[in-house]
Amino acid sequence: MSVFRRLATLLAIFAAVFIMACNSTDSAATSESEPNNNADKADKITVGTTLTAEIQAEGDGIDKDYYKFKAEAGETYLIRTRYTSDSTDTKMSLWDFAGDDVDPLDQNDDIDEDGEDYNAGIEWTCETSGTYYFIVSGFEDDEEGSYKVSVTKE
Repeated sequence: MSVFRRLATLLAIFAAVFIMACNSTDSAATSESEPNNNADKADKITVGTTLTAEIQAEGDGIDKDYYKFKAEAGETYLIRTRYTSDSTDTKMSLWDFAGDDVDPLDQNDDIDEDGEDYNAGIEWTCETSGTYYFIVSGFEDDEEGSYKVSVTKE
C-alpha cells in the first residue's frame, strides 16, 4: 500500500472519530435542555462548568430542573445557582438515587440567611465516588425566571 493511501485511510479514520466525538450525547452542554424534570432526563453538568437555565411554571405551575454530575470520594463540591433575571428565588436539593433514598443528602434555599441573597448553594463532601443528582426549583411553586447553575470542586 502506498504512503498516500495509508495517509488517506488514517485521515478518514480520524475524521470519523472526530465526527462521533462532536456528536456524542454524553458531552456536557452550556444550557439546560427541557424537559429535565426527572432523574432519567437529568442534564449532565461537568464539574467546573456553568449552565444557563430557566424555571418555567407551566401546567401544574411547578418546574423542577434535574442535573447530574460525577463526584469523587473525599472531594468537596460547591453547587450553586445565580439568578440572572430580577431576583429568581431558587432552592435545591442533592440526591444520590442509589437505592430507596427518601431524604436528600443536603438541601438549601438561600445562601444568605438574612434573605438578601436568593441564590441556593450546597457545599458538600463526597463519601463515595459516583453520579449524584441535584434538583433546582423556584422557592414558590409558580416561580419563574432564569438562572445559572454551577458545580465546582473546592
